[in-house]
Amino acid sequence: MADDFTLKHVRDAFNLIVVEPSYVYEDASVSEVVEKMLLGNKLNTVYVVDKKKRLVGMITLSELLRLTTAKVGMMGSESFSANKVFKYVLSKNAKDIMDTPISTTPDSLLIDALVEMLDNQLTDLAVVDKNNTLIGELNGYEILTSAKSLYNKDAKISKDA
Repeated sequence: MADDFTLKHVRDAFNLIVVEPSYVYEDASVSEVVEKMLLGNKLNTVYVVDKKKRLVGMITLSELLRLTTAKVGMMGSESFSANKVFKYVLSKNAKDIMDTPISTTPDSLLIDALVEMLDNQLTDLAVVDKNNTLIGELNGYEILTSAKSLYNKDAKISKDA
């Protein structure tokens, strides 16, 4: 069956919603990362690339929020100053706060990419070519769009039951 979700590949879905992945270079400031996240659709992930646009890291919204919370806790309630926290966080660069990137390729099965997302509690994955160059992003909404026929089939089964 041609529309079988388990047979679909990442290439069938990854440019449906997110056409251009959001990325910064390793030396970008955290302020630049925040600006990238807040652009347009309020992204959940900003990817970190080297000068050849090869994927070297990723920064999630959750990680930025954890970093901010950790800094607040480390400063203690007596010396807490939101200003100090944000100045500290903003003094870092992308390389200092990035996580190891998790990625997929256009030829990977969509179901495998979904499992990777779930295993790592992510809502999107970087899509890279054979040289590890960032070429796109697979967003959870793109997977849901590709899996829509599964829900339509379930609805028909439910109505018939």
